[in-house]
Amino acid sequence: MSILTEKRVGAYWITLNNPPKKNAITKEMYSQLCAALDEANGDEEILITVPVTTTRVAITSRRQQVEFDASELAHDAGYSQFVIKIIEHRKILFALVNGPAFGIAATTLCLIDYVVCSDSAYFGTPFPYIGVSPEGCASVMFEKVLGTSKASEAILFGEPISAADALKRGIVARVFPQAQFRKDAAALVEKFSELPKHSVLASKELMRGDKFRREMLAVHDDETRLIKKLFMDEKTISASCSNKKSAKVKSDTSPGVHEKHNILSIFRP
Repeated sequence: MSILTEKRVGAYWITLNNPPKKNAITKEMYSQLCAALDEANGDEEILITVPVTTTRVAITSRRQQVEFDASELAHDAGYSQFVIKIIEHRKILFALVNGPAFGIAATTLCLIDYVVCSDSAYFGTPFPYIGVSPEGCASVMFEKVLGTSKASEAILFGEPISAADALKRGIVARVFPQAQFRKDAAALVEKFSELPKHSVLASKELMRGDKFRREMLAVHDDETRLIKKLFMDEKTISASCSNKKSAKVKSDTSPGVHEKHNILSIFRP
């Protein structure tokens, strides 16, 4: 299984387990993720849902080949349903990011209730390099969390966000040393899982209740329509087929050093 689930006291852990492909989310994994989120949502014993990866790299994709499959961009396709499940999730979403996160792994973070990361993490939104637009409600949520200029830097220009910057801007709440990330993050989940479920979940409804969900679902609809349009654009296809173009990603652990990822490698599971 590429998605592993485990119940611990008050918490439902969802682990991406696809190391050979650097935890890229495949079409099948989207279905498994949606099922896991549904199970956590319906379990009265669960307070916190914890998405986590087993490796330091979390590169995510909707595209497996250079060829385009329009069905994967439909509103009922896996990636779209995954975003909807996140928006509609009523338990506390607590994400653990232990390394680079690209695409939907980065854009959906502002929909997550609480995020912690390791100091090796950074967040990539390489949409301009392949001629497409963002997903995961980032077109609205990034500006709310980061402010206009920083959101534009990430979404319009594809500049990565370091762990330190993510902490400063409020995308993440805490940054742990990579060497002890799993231990420290798990201890925090355990601590929060002991809180009274009824009051914590009631407070989430005040913060991100039905009004928030309606707004984000509308944003998701708009983003999905634009993504589909741009993916079918000849200019986008040409950009994706070019091996000369690459997305630059600056690692927070190596200041001033840029790692170059071929566009296709970023978006191939």
